[in-house]
Amino acid sequence: MTRHVTLTERRRKVVRLTRADAVKLRRDFAGVVTLSLDARPGCYEVAAGGSVGCFVAGETHFTIRPKYPLTYLDTAAGRDFTQGHGDEVATTLARRLVREFRELLAAGLLRGYAEEALHSPTMRGRLDFAAMMREPSRLFPIVADEFTLDYDLNRVPKAAAVALLRCDLPADVRDSLTQVTLALADVTAVPPASIRWGDFRLDARTAHYRAVLNTSRGVLCGLDAGDDSTTRLFNLAAIFENELTARLAGDRIEPQSPIALGSDDGGREMRPDFVVNSPGGGPVAVWDAKWKTLGPGGPADDDLHQVLAYAAALGVRECGLIYPGRRSTSRVWATPSGLAVHAVTLPVTGDPRRFEAAVTALRRRLLA
Repeated sequence: MTRHVTLTERRRKVVRLTRADAVKLRRDFAGVVTLSLDARPGCYEVAAGGSVGCFVAGETHFTIRPKYPLTYLDTAAGRDFTQGHGDEVATTLARRLVREFRELLAAGLLRGYAEEALHSPTMRGRLDFAAMMREPSRLFPIVADEFTLDYDLNRVPKAAAVALLRCDLPADVRDSLTQVTLALADVTAVPPASIRWGDFRLDARTAHYRAVLNTSRGVLCGLDAGDDSTTRLFNLAAIFENELTARLAGDRIEPQSPIALGSDDGGREMRPDFVVNSPGGGPVAVWDAKWKTLGPGGPADDDLHQVLAYAAALGVRECGLIYPGRRSTSRVWATPSGLAVHAVTLPVTGDPRRFEAAVTALRRRLLA
């Protein structure tokens, strides 16, 4: 008989488990929860990490709920928040995707050129000599450029829709998402790992894809696990970072800018979430987003060490950390050398317009 256990993100709970379920939990979901023995026989202390969703370990069905009602994700859903909302993450993202799909369809889907390997009775495109040598035939093995809906700008939202339809959605949301994606029925849903987000460069012709691509990136980058039918987990840190990137990046704020560290064996890179450049070029500040609760004493030591390392590597005099919270706050500290360290919280609960206003104010502050 399946047991149901509900956990809260970043919190601990004592749970009664069979030994077999505990072994499976520790083996298969070590990155999702941590497990330790409790003093009571047959009981374990289970601590959820930063993922939310559901999974099954043996005969125990686990649901991890977010510590905050994530109404900030409803920003694009066009809903009345006077009574308060807070759907599950998958449902909220699905509602957004439906709305943005409808806007995309109203503006018009674009076609692009995609390579397709074919065997044709006439010569067109490029002849595939290797295929012709391997398998002689009366047909020409060619690679042709087809003007089709099945190209990257449409493949990404199709992949996001497919991922969400595998989640446990309310019937009305599932039906709406299925209906709006019928226009992409012949489009390939690409594996999330194959998507190179940095390759997307939108212009005047493709700008109407911006919203649906941002939400799709939140879905696909936030999808922490979900390869089998019983596991649907979303990484809230990735989703929070994506929401900030969609609103902060641009002008002089550069997301995921690499910092090269050279060494004799080839070196490595660090990638802070946001580097702020001066109007004349060159970094002046570095900021990092953390999906954690900011404590009353300020940032945790490991957060400080990380952002201070970024600042030292870039040689800037200002750095900051962005946290979720229930209201907007801002504090600043100074190191003996004069380096300013900021810590801000953005309201992720309640009316999402508060989140939008706080991010807009933060953006103005970074560019000031």
